[in-house]
Amino acid sequence: MATVDVVDKEPRMSGDRITVDDVLARQGSAEELRVTIEAVPEDEGRVKVTPFVPDVGCLCAYSLTIDKQVIESVTTTDEFHHCCGKRLMIVQVSFAENALADVFQQLGDSARRSARPAATRSLQTTTTRRFDPPPTRFPFAQPPDPDPKLWPPRGTPTGSSFHMALCRRSWAECIRGCHGNPYDTHDPYQYDYCYCNCDYFYQVCLDPAHAGPNDCVYMGPT
Repeated sequence: MATVDVVDKEPRMSGDRITVDDVLARQGSAEELRVTIEAVPEDEGRVKVTPFVPDVGCLCAYSLTIDKQVIESVTTTDEFHHCCGKRLMIVQVSFAENALADVFQQLGDSARRSARPAATRSLQTTTTRRFDPPPTRFPFAQPPDPDPKLWPPRGTPTGSSFHMALCRRSWAECIRGCHGNPYDTHDPYQYDYCYCNCDYFYQVCLDPAHAGPNDCVYMGPT
């Protein structure tokens, strides 16, 4: 599904005086955001929303629990991805509150810039670059484990802001590792498989009780 850049379709208004509310309204309607939505068992009036960025995956470290009422509309897609240890549908949402839409947009933009190395981004945007056909199987069967030095030290209180920050850093390093294969632009299934494992590592980092078999499966051609 193509993203429409409404800036190119709006009349040029250089020099026009408008209010902050007008700016927020126009930015909020620029595009729907891609997310996953999960129920919050202990609170039926709230849902867990996780941003999804096509070039990065599910931003499990940045999930937010919000009131259902602030979601103005939901549009389903045909996409399913392994996100945060589960297989979830990707949907497009628009929020009734523009400030909340801006938060999710900034999270996605930041993740897109930081997760993909500059060299990889430049290769994807160079139309004249040709790649050899991908191998039958990728050289690595598992994503690189996050650097153990980035994991919280023993004794760090689970759930503390320091603990969560270190887990997020570990997750970000794991995501970067998903883009270390020279053939990775050929196989979106490999992305999903690698991201799924990174999400699993993140959940275990937050709570060791989650350790054990995960449901990450490579769904691409063999």
